[in-house]
Amino acid sequence: EAVRVHTFHQFCLQELKKEKTYSFEIFNSEIDHPFTEQDLLLITRYKNQGLKGRKPRHYDMYQNYLKKNKLKDFDDLLDDYYVYDCYKRVKLKYIFVDEFQDTNPLQYRVLKSIIQENVSVFCVGDPDQSIYGFRGSDVKIINQYIYDYQASIYQLTVNYRSSPTIIRHAN
Repeated sequence: EAVRVHTFHQFCLQELKKEKTYSFEIFNSEIDHPFTEQDLLLITRYKNQGLKGRKPRHYDMYQNYLKKNKLKDFDDLLDDYYVYDCYKRVKLKYIFVDEFQDTNPLQYRVLKSIIQENVSVFCVGDPDQSIYGFRGSDVKIINQYIYDYQASIYQLTVNYRSSPTIIRHAN
């Protein structure tokens, strides 16, 4: 059986590509566009939180820009995964999620959709190493996952990467 290794975005993109009517170009922030880096960051955070909270000032203008130019951004891939019911055809036996502490609500929604009966899931994450909160990740998703799936917790208490001196100073 083949092993599939993907980011959440790549996984959704591959599933969406199976749809004959789904054609688009991916938005590239390197091309000329009227949005600042701050605009894009606020928009991606808003999208990754499931369109909850205060809508960024340029959100509607950005969405219109994408539509007019037949573009999708990476966050749209996760959302469109539901619009096209892609989750209904995904059949996996095993799922492994690394850096789980950096999962955002939209990604968690995708994960939950592919966790079916008889699927084994293993998530690795350290709540003390979450670094993508500025983009919408939420370390609380670890506890939500544990609650939702009655997941077991295994703590790795030996650090083979750093010397005892580094660990002592870091702590």
